[in-house]
Amino acid sequence: MIYYISDLHYFDELVVHFKDCRPFASTEEMNRYMIRQWNSRVTGQDTVYVLGDFIKGSGRQANEILRQLAGRICLIVGNHDEYLQDPEYDRSRFEWVRSYAEIKDGDHFVVMSHYPMIFYNNQYRSEEGIFHSVMLHGHIHRTYDDAMLRELIALQRRHRQRLYGYKGVTDTPSTIVNTFCMFSDYIPLTADEWIRVQKKREEQDPTKEKPHYAPGGGIPV
Repeated sequence: MIYYISDLHYFDELVVHFKDCRPFASTEEMNRYMIRQWNSRVTGQDTVYVLGDFIKGSGRQANEILRQLAGRICLIVGNHDEYLQDPEYDRSRFEWVRSYAEIKDGDHFVVMSHYPMIFYNNQYRSEEGIFHSVMLHGHIHRTYDDAMLRELIALQRRHRQRLYGYKGVTDTPSTIVNTFCMFSDYIPLTADEWIRVQKKREEQDPTKEKPHYAPGGGIPV
């Protein structure tokens, strides 16, 4: 199986007490819970794509976490993955480390980046009238930027156009999915599962949610 998840932030005090207000008393408690949740789903035969901000710690701390996680792990680099530069970090644990990737996952053409992309590769390409390309990202957690992105996606879809290979006029296809770990209770999900999570969130009014911090450091008012 192929799974995805982002922004776990192991060892990060800020996501516990300020940024995400995660329901843990300490990073140690959070780390134990996230490891348990990961291993409740992932087996040694599975592949997990982590879409950035995996571990906020040293190379030694990264090794400690990675040794406890099942599966083959591929990392899309986030802005908080500084341990990658630490000489103590064991590079052999990741299958690969990249800033951007595209893969075929079943019927889906999956575009992966830590940062969300409103326009992505194969977005307008359809097969028998079905659009299979999906953009998976992290970075924006559950913030004002996440709410703004959902508004942009809704605006984008309202624009109708003629697309190459598609008969007639259609809404602009836009399948952009935030794989933030708290949306799945820290369990890696398949592409189809993440799409369902995103669809359910899109059915909610983003202006009525109470987002947390802004990624640039701003505090919600």
